[in-house]
Amino acid sequence: MKTVSAVFAATIAASIAMPCSAFVLSGPKWPNNEVTIHYEPMLFPSTPGQPPYTMAVWNNAMSDAIDSWTQGANNLTIHKVADHAHPCAGIVGAGASVIAPEDGNRSGVAFLSTMCTESFGSGVLAINVSYSTGSHYTNSDIIFNAAVNWDIHSGPILGSSVYDFKRIAVHELGHLLGLGHETTQTAIMNPAYTDPERIAAGDLNMETPTPDDYQGINTLYGAGSEVPPLKVVLEEPHSHGATVGVGNVRGWAVAKSGIAEVEIYIDGVFWDNAPYGASRADVGAQYPTYPNANNSGFSMINNWSNYTEGPHTIVARAIDKLGNVASTSGLAMVDKFDVSYISSADLVKLSDNISSSGDTITLDNVSINGKSYRIVLKWSNATQQFDIANIINLF
Repeated sequence: MKTVSAVFAATIAASIAMPCSAFVLSGPKWPNNEVTIHYEPMLFPSTPGQPPYTMAVWNNAMSDAIDSWTQGANNLTIHKVADHAHPCAGIVGAGASVIAPEDGNRSGVAFLSTMCTESFGSGVLAINVSYSTGSHYTNSDIIFNAAVNWDIHSGPILGSSVYDFKRIAVHELGHLLGLGHETTQTAIMNPAYTDPERIAAGDLNMETPTPDDYQGINTLYGAGSEVPPLKVVLEEPHSHGATVGVGNVRGWAVAKSGIAEVEIYIDGVFWDNAPYGASRADVGAQYPTYPNANNSGFSMINNWSNYTEGPHTIVARAIDKLGNVASTSGLAMVDKFDVSYISSADLVKLSDNISSSGDTITLDNVSINGKSYRIVLKWSNATQQFDIANIINLF
């Protein structure tokens, strides 16, 4: 069976697939939980208004997009091959019935002027063409519209005239791996690129898979082997409130063979190895037969004010002493004041305009460094305190 997903300028992908709920699975998956992607694009586009990127730049961006899925997939092996595989191999005519491509079912990537033998529709940025037999994929390719003004950039999107290749590649790779569109949770598989509501929410800063995306992949391919047992949990930051200022990246990890290290990634980029060995009597009580479970905590400090507002994906990868790996992820919804660091309490002035409702406290007209804010606090059972849930710049 052949399926096609299209990426549009205003909406990321109109997928022809069979949806589930929450994260959305498109139906098939790769046999033996293993896929090989030939990631060097066929040809590459110009970049209007700036010097053209070299082939290596596009290759590296595609390679990084693949790596962003590898970091959070516990039971899926993704092989990268630095070689070409033409997405149109075996397609001999528009509407032709194709059982399998003629290049040995090599999954590849290309910038092309047409969708093989057909024209790109209005506003189409890229398509994903997949072939399956029964419940398993046999081949899946990604074609980027070479006529689009492509760029490679981090942070907020640059509007509707220049499109970031890497984050669209991450989205299309999600389809290639077996995910459909997610419309209820913050996810790289959300079906919008320039949607005004997502711009207002800051969601368009997303460049890598979110916990919802990883949950979908791990549901499709399984959570991973429990022999030998290895478990990692990320407790903070938590996505139910705002991540503001200086905060913890913390959790715990245990393994039957012992933990060798815990790696932390933020938005797909390795950040650091987390110090491991903090006291966790609660984990020790839950896993009494695991070595050092009483001292299984890890924690690091991060200044979230240095990050753009909006969602940022944190991945914790625990590696045991036998080399086995388990991953978990969390979402930091960064909100911030106009200054990255408040140097003195004298710069903060509260007004008498304070209200409460249930587990929420609202502080109006709070002056910080001469600017006024509305700050919403919400009780958190996880931290046992009122945490900042929202910061609104009043003027």
